[in-house]
Amino acid sequence: LIEADPRNRECLFPYLNGQDLNAQPDHHSTRWAINFFDWPLERAEKYPDLIQIVREKVKPERDKLKRERRRERWWIYGENTPGLYRAIKLLRRVLLRARVSEYHMLTFVPKSQVASEQVVVFAFDDYFHLALLQSNLHEAWVWKNASSLESRNRYTPTACFETFPFPPAPSREARAD
Repeated sequence: LIEADPRNRECLFPYLNGQDLNAQPDHHSTRWAINFFDWPLERAEKYPDLIQIVREKVKPERDKLKRERRRERWWIYGENTPGLYRAIKLLRRVLLRARVSEYHMLTFVPKSQVASEQVVVFAFDDYFHLALLQSNLHEAWVWKNASSLESRNRYTPTACFETFPFPPAPSREARAD
C-alpha cells in the first residue's frame, strides 16, 4: 500500500498485540492497522486504497452494531482514545504489557504503534517506571489483584495499577547522570 501511494504511510501503523509482545524478541508487530484518527470521512477518502479496505472489511461489521456512534463513524479505528493520545503526546516511547499473560513482562515501544485492546499502555518513557512496574513487588501485586485463567493473569489497570502503592519518584537531584 505504501509502494502504491507513499501518502498511505500517514495512516498505516504497526499493530501490536499481546502475542507480538511476548513471542517476538524485538517486540515487532506482525500486523498493520489503518488509522484515520478522528478525521471526518472526507479527509479519510483522500486515501482511496485505504478507505476502500475499510469500506469492504470494517463497514459491514460496523453496520450491525447497536452503538450508533461506532456504526455511523465506521472509518474511525476502534475506540477514539483522546486521553491516551494526550498522555503520550510528549513521550518518545511508551511501556506496554500484554493484558493476559503468564509472563509479567513490560517493554518500551515507539509511541507511533497502535496497541491492541489486549495490550495495556503505560504513559511512561523512563527507566524508573519500567523498573518499578517490572519489579517482583509489582508482579506479586498483580498476581494478588488480577483475575487469572490457568497459568495466566489478566492485568486490569483498575485493580493492578491504580491500587498499586507507588513510591515517590526520585528527584532530579537524586538521580545519577
